[in-house]
Amino acid sequence: MLYTCLPLFHGNALWYTVYAALWADAAVALSPGFSARRFWDEIRESGATVFNALGAMANIIWQQPPSPRDREHRVRTAMMVPNSRELAETWRERYGIGVTSVYAMTENTAVTVFGPDDPPEKASSAGRVRDYMDVQIVDDDRCPLPPGEVGEICIRPNERGSIMLGYYEMAEATVAATRDLWFHTGDRGHLDEDGYLFFADRKKEAIRRRGENISAFEVETVLCRHPDVVEAAAVPVPSELGEDEVMAYVVPAAGSHVDYPELVRFCAEHMAYYMVPRYLEAVPELPKTPSEKIEKYKLAVSARERLGELWDREKAGVTVRRP
Repeated sequence: MLYTCLPLFHGNALWYTVYAALWADAAVALSPGFSARRFWDEIRESGATVFNALGAMANIIWQQPPSPRDREHRVRTAMMVPNSRELAETWRERYGIGVTSVYAMTENTAVTVFGPDDPPEKASSAGRVRDYMDVQIVDDDRCPLPPGEVGEICIRPNERGSIMLGYYEMAEATVAATRDLWFHTGDRGHLDEDGYLFFADRKKEAIRRRGENISAFEVETVLCRHPDVVEAAAVPVPSELGEDEVMAYVVPAAGSHVDYPELVRFCAEHMAYYMVPRYLEAVPELPKTPSEKIEKYKLAVSARERLGELWDREKAGVTVRRP
């Protein structure tokens, strides 16, 4: 039994739940939407053995209070996109569930797969590049980068049917995305020496501060590790010195209060000094699409319009020093 609470017009629910169930002659449990409070009850009632989680869903579920029923389910594996080693370890320890992951887009099939038999130390990756796909990482001049260096993720199929033919009635967009005979994903990441792909962020969501490129995804990952934070979104806002400053919205965990200076100190301990958010705001929820993706453009516009009203660590006298 495969369970999904994502809309069927989204590639994840359609391809990795419904089509997967058809191929495996299995059943599908459809939920009308994601709810952390209803999640485990729906899993138990459906008898699901597999489910997929996108974005912050896995962290939101994990942030729910521990329960003696945490292992009262039939789930064997769950696909988390994106994944992390800490997430994989905590889910196995608490829920007894093995975690897998992929790198995929609506435009293509799974480019990589991190499976149950892959090394645990690679859990922060999206998995190893599959045989039917080539992947290269390029810089802004479209020059290939060596393993370990972050750049745009570009893909090229080795088999028919593993990538789209083009965008419908959007010839210019198709040509722009498939220049140099590579499909340019708009995502940034790096490959390691073993062919595992590590996602960094969307190019348009990257933040540049004081000459450093900052991954919004990495900032959010650290923020969500704080016990008082259940969800986070980092966006760029204008800096008086040019380029960007880091602004982060955080959703407090149930019954928690976010102390901004303490959260800054936590960030300073777990990320590079130049990545630590300057502006913070606690909000009850983040705007999302039906597929649970955060609508960051709305957050960025709101932050820019209210910049003088936001909590500012520099105005508050909270300093972060270079180590």
